Amino acid sequence: MLSSSNQSRTEHPVSSSLQAAMNIIPFLAVALSLFYWMPIIWLKYLTLHDYVFDLGVFYGSLHSIFYTHSGTVLYQYAAGSTLRIILSPLSMLNSFIILLYIQLVLVLGSAITVYLISRRIFRNPIGPVLMSVAYPLYFPVNGSIFFDVHAQTFFLPFMLLAYYLEISGRYKLSFAFFILAGLTRFPIIGIVVLYSMADFIYSFRTGYHSQDRTLMRTRMRFDMALFMAAFIITVLQYYSNTYVLGISSMGNIHYVAGSSFLGGSLGTDLITVLIFSAPLLLLPLYYSEFSLILWALFAFSFYTNYSGYLYPSVFTDQYSALFVPLIFISVFAGLAARKDRDYGQSRAKILQWKDDARLRTAIKIFVAIAVFAVLFQPYSPLATHTDGSFNIANYTAAGPVSEPQLQQVIDLMPASATGIAFGGDMPEVMVHSPNVNGTLVSDTINGYPLSWTPQYLAATDSIQYISGLPTDLGIAPAVNGYNQYQLTQNAMESGAFGIVAEYHGAYLLERGYHGSSELFSPLHYSTVSYRQMFPLNSSEVLDGGLEISNASNVTVIPSTSFLFYPGMYSLQLNLSSVSLNGSAVFQIRLSASDVSGNIVLASPQISNGQNLVTVNFTLDNFYVNSEVFITGMNFQGSVMLQSMSIQEMEV
Repeated sequence: MLSSSNQSRTEHPVSSSLQAAMNIIPFLAVALSLFYWMPIIWLKYLTLHDYVFDLGVFYGSLHSIFYTHSGTVLYQYAAGSTLRIILSPLSMLNSFIILLYIQLVLVLGSAITVYLISRRIFRNPIGPVLMSVAYPLYFPVNGSIFFDVHAQTFFLPFMLLAYYLEISGRYKLSFAFFILAGLTRFPIIGIVVLYSMADFIYSFRTGYHSQDRTLMRTRMRFDMALFMAAFIITVLQYYSNTYVLGISSMGNIHYVAGSSFLGGSLGTDLITVLIFSAPLLLLPLYYSEFSLILWALFAFSFYTNYSGYLYPSVFTDQYSALFVPLIFISVFAGLAARKDRDYGQSRAKILQWKDDARLRTAIKIFVAIAVFAVLFQPYSPLATHTDGSFNIANYTAAGPVSEPQLQQVIDLMPASATGIAFGGDMPEVMVHSPNVNGTLVSDTINGYPLSWTPQYLAATDSIQYISGLPTDLGIAPAVNGYNQYQLTQNAMESGAFGIVAEYHGAYLLERGYHGSSELFSPLHYSTVSYRQMFPLNSSEVLDGGLEISNASNVTVIPSTSFLFYPGMYSLQLNLSSVSLNGSAVFQIRLSASDVSGNIVLASPQISNGQNLVTVNFTLDNFYVNSEVFITGMNFQGSVMLQSMSIQEMEV
């Protein structure tokens, strides 16, 4: 908060044209940041590299609130995340990307709020520009916009805006935004309670010695009203969550159960504090009363056993949004509390910075943030070598299926479907069928009893559809439950499900379905060259092919694994220089994860002079990490093996 001498915005004695040009710089910084991030966010979503399950849950909750709006649903979100009720009309747009962009614009657009706050603090017009440009360079801002959409991310722009409105004397709007920031997700409202207490002390300290204490009294009354409102909301939400809904009071903030002090390593805790505060010269840790709130958040991150609050995850996930506004508010309040005599009495000319300690601090902060940005900003070439790297190139690379293709598969299900088991990166299901039981998401099925057997799936109709992506099938087997791969395998083995779609890797199983796939575009398998093969029990010559001579029960293993869906396949072996004494019969076998032994696919024969071997085989289930190998080769003579190719055919 600003002292009474700083209540009115400081006038800067510069020409109007120069001031107008400087006013554009913060907007230009926001525009450049958006220009960088918008295509990245779009590509992450389009290529399904975004961890979009959280986005799906968030958007699904908006849809459920707006279209169902039952008393139970409204009460649940009023107690846990009131912001979702306010944002629920956005579900009419039925667009994930719009919500991603709204979050992006609000977070990056807070650079304008930082500029407006700074204009009320700095006497020199350069200071506000430096602080506003430093904000998007401050790398903890990026984690909250890179990792999906989350309610707590909105705390960042709302909290900064509420602070600006307060120091501008617009108390009613400020009050509303402070409450809105606290209602993003329980128990974040507790931060607003702590803020009102710290601000009360700050107002008294900075205003007590002023001749006119009117502003001090106004601010203190504002803080008391904010404290009462936020405290009452905290008690009501705590009671509702704990005693009515039966939800852990701290579970909403994440994974506290079983924690102990210094839940992470001491080194990790200290690095977390250092990297958050060092770009701002460590000032947030001691500069004002609001530093105490920041230390309370750090204490919580030390206590919890959840890595999301600690380095490096806190800088690549959404949880940094809880720290960033308090870091900047602490610095702003500390700067504003310094008395004018500490800064010299000279007029605030643009180039006259030696006698302006506030401006010198802003310059140092800007330089420090820029230096850290070289190491941690996603667009820095050095960022890829740090533990906080976003790996943007990996997250935007095209995969086998895109979001529009996945949507076509999901649209085959009726919107009223509720019994759906699907992977954790398919939020489209949550919106397409808003009444779906979220507990059927297979990523969270680990806690279920071992009842998802083929016999169980055949006998019950609780699951009507099973859908997923290739990435869902690559999840390691669970110890005490089933993952998507095991569940899907058991569903096919039960005989109760048929394949409705296999489309660029996205698949849909339906109970009782019989017939050809309504959508079919199989996965593409790369040709395995002889350089990717090695034989056992025989000498070989790698010179234009894999030469196998006078074989005695030889096995050739391609060093490539495959993901197979149920269906008919054609396998081709390309040969050359086949010179045999008689003919040779061998076997093609398949081994896969969760399959004991191996499966005989075909037993073809090679004749003298033959250059191509084609065999067809049918698989009745899903197989991941599969290896197709050639074994039992017995012949006199020589065969030059060139390559192996596999293609799934439409039935």
